[in-house]
Order: sequence, then structure tokens, then C-alpha cells
Amino acid sequence: MSRRKKTQADEDGFNFDIGDIGNFDLPDVDTSLFDVLSDDEGEETRYIKPKVYTRKPDFVMYDNAVKLARDIEMTEGSRYDVIVNGSFIFGDFLEAFIVRNNAKCKKLTISTLSMNQNNIDSLHNLITHGYIDELNLIISAYFYNMEIRALIPYI
Repeated sequence: MSRRKKTQADEDGFNFDIGDIGNFDLPDVDTSLFDVLSDDEGEETRYIKPKVYTRKPDFVMYDNAVKLARDIEMTEGSRYDVIVNGSFIFGDFLEAFIVRNNAKCKKLTISTLSMNQNNIDSLHNLITHGYIDELNLIISAYFYNMEIRALIPYI
């Protein structure tokens, strides 16, 4: 039997060597409860891969956001649920709607996963022209970490 050299951890009582804990059995897991999307051809799952569409660069336009803003008429107690087709950046819609309706936002809170510099400039214009008094941005931790050196200081 070999001798082990004493260390400072042994003398301080911080020895975490628990030795051999032996073999133990893991419980059986029923994997049929999980659907896994596979790339194998012909394999069926309940998930459908979306089709990828190529769009012309002129498809995504601010004018399309203005068209939607024009179609929405806000009255007291009104509510609109809209599915947008990707023909504009949603941040552009906010600017188009607020300016078209000459709306005054005392407090605007936006919760988003990300935004670009154009969105930030648009919100800045709304603030400087008096459309928004207070703006609260709730952004994702991922966006914050990715843009800590670029867009976060810009905001």
C-alpha cells in the first residue's frame, strides 16, 4: 500500500476525496414520451419544418408599415390582433402608427428579444419630437450580452 503525501487541505480539514462510491443503477427512462425532430427523410413527427421563402429586398419596406397604420382606427375600447407577413420591420409600424395618429404616449414599454439601430433611431425620433414622454425597454439577456459594446451604449 502506497502512502499519500499530506497536503495543506488535509491539515485544514477540506479533504473532499470520498473514494469509490460503487456502481449504482439509473432508472429506466421511457423515451417514447418525447418527440425528437430528425432530419431523416420520411420520419414522421408532430413538428413540421417551415418552408424557407426568399424575398426581394424591396419587399420589406416602411411604406408597408404605413399601410397597416392607415388601416387601423383606434377607438375607445378597441383591440386589434394582427398577423404581419414580414413585409416591414415591426418597429417601423410603431413609428408609423404613432405619427399617423398624432398619438401622445405618456409611457411606452417595449419588451423585445432584439432590435437594430434603425429601431433605436426611430424611437429616439419619437422621443425628441414629443410623441413619447417615457420609454421603457425590456430586452433579452442574450441581446444585451451580444450588443454590450455596440447597441447598448448607443441606446
